[in-house]
Amino acid sequence: RHGRDRDGSRTLRETLRLIMTTASSFSGKSVIVTGATSGIGRAAALEFARCGASVLAVGRSVEALADVARAGGAIQT
Repeated sequence: RHGRDRDGSRTLRETLRLIMTTASSFSGKSVIVTGATSGIGRAAALEFARCGASVLAVGRSVEALADVARAGGAIQT
């Protein structure tokens, strides 16, 4: 069940991970993610950073952006 919701469908994070692993490397690439403080935007920002991209996260809450940046490593706000 790892990476799956209760109904057996893939979680958003698992879906993003599958997309990222089948795409070319993001190492050395820059990505801008809007809505990066929650939901799909946050998950995308964290996955892009995990895949080696330099991420610029954009959102409305300074505190939530700081949380994303701490969690993601190569994420700037």
